[in-house]
Amino acid sequence: MVKKPGGPGFENVPPAKNKWGFENPRGPVSASRQNAPRPAGMEESTLRFNVLEHKLVPEHRVLTDKESEEVLKALRLTKDQLPKIRRDDPAVQILEKARKAPIPEGSIIKVTRISETAGVSEAYRLVVGR
Repeated sequence: MVKKPGGPGFENVPPAKNKWGFENPRGPVSASRQNAPRPAGMEESTLRFNVLEHKLVPEHRVLTDKESEEVLKALRLTKDQLPKIRRDDPAVQILEKARKAPIPEGSIIKVTRISETAGVSEAYRLVVGR
C-alpha cells in the first residue's frame, strides 16, 4: 500500500512549498532541485542540442543587407517597427555558432513557418542586444 500526502501517517508533515512560498500541488520538491542554481543567461556551453532541428521550431535565416532593404521597402517599414529577437535567444545563438561569427545588432532574421492550414508564412525579427 502506497502512502499519499494528506493521508494517514502524514498528519504532521507541512504542505510542500515551492521556492516562492506557494503550496506545490505536485507534492514535495527535492532539496537539490529546489535550491539548484539557475543560469543568469544562456552560454554556449549550455546549448545541449540544436533547437532549429526540433520539429516545432520554424526555420530561421539571417538576411543580407540587400535582402533586408528589399523586405523593409516591400513592407513599408523601418527596422524599429519590426518585432524584436534577442541575441541570447537559443535560435540566434545556434545561427551564430553555424556562421562562426556573431550576428550584429540591427540584423534581420527571417522566420519561415509551415502550417497545414495556413501554408507558408514569413515573419521578420530585428536582432537586439542582450
